[in-house]
Amino acid sequence: MTKSVWARCPSLSEELHNNDNNGSWIKSVSIVFIGAVLSACNSTMPTSAQIPSTHLTQNTAMSQPDSHSSSAQMASLPTPTLQLIEQQLQSIQAQLDGLQNQMNELRNQQVALTQVIGLRGHANSRQPMAAAHSGSSNVLAQAKNWYRAGLYAQVITALRGADGGGNGNAAAQESMYLLMQSHRRLNNCESVINIGNRFANRFPTHPRAAEVLYQVGQCQMRMQQSDIARVTWRKLIGIYPDSAAAKQAWQQLNR
Repeated sequence: MTKSVWARCPSLSEELHNNDNNGSWIKSVSIVFIGAVLSACNSTMPTSAQIPSTHLTQNTAMSQPDSHSSSAQMASLPTPTLQLIEQQLQSIQAQLDGLQNQMNELRNQQVALTQVIGLRGHANSRQPMAAAHSGSSNVLAQAKNWYRAGLYAQVITALRGADGGGNGNAAAQESMYLLMQSHRRLNNCESVINIGNRFANRFPTHPRAAEVLYQVGQCQMRMQQSDIARVTWRKLIGIYPDSAAAKQAWQQLNR
C-alpha cells in the first residue's frame, strides 16, 4: 500500500527525499505530515470499485458500436414467436392473392357483359320500327276487343298515347279514331272535340274524316257552343259535300 501511495503522490516523495539531510527531527515531522497528505491523496483518487456499476454499464454500451440489425433482433426472439409471425405473413399474402384473383375475374366479367350489351343493342337497333309496329298492333287488337265488349274505359287506358296520331300509319290512324269513339261513348265531349279536330286536320283523306267532323259539331252543340258547332258543320259540308255526314250537317243547320 505504501508503494501505491508514493506512486500517487510522486512530487511529494521526491521533495522529502531531497530534504532527507536536514535531520531526524524533520523526518519525524515529515512522517506525520506525509501520513496525512497520503491519506488525503488516497481518498481523492476514486477506484474502479467506487464507480457505480450503472455508469460502467452505460459507458460500456456507448463505447460499443450498434452492430445489431433488425434481423439480429428478430433472431433473438423465441422460435415459436418467429413461426407465428411467419404464419401470419403467409396468411395475409394468401388473402391478397385471392383478392387479386377476384378482381381479375370481375374485370373479365365486366368486359364480357359490355360486349353482350353492345351486341344486343346493335341487334335491337336493326329492327326498331318492326318491334314498335308489332307492339302497337297487339295493343290495337286488344283495344278493339274491349270496344266491342263495351269496355270503353279500358280502351282509353290502352290507347292513351294515340291521341296525336303517332307515326301516321294505318294502325296509328285507326287507334286515334277508336280512342275518340271511346270518349264519345262515355260522353267525354271535350276529349272528342280535341281528338276529332286533330284527326280531321292531320288525316283529311281518311274515309271517316267527315264523320269525325260531324261528331265534333255534335259535342260542341251539347256543350252549349252552338255557334262553333255551326262553323264546324259548314266546314264539313264544304270539304265533303257528297258525304253522308254532310247531309246530316245540312239538316242540323236548317232546323
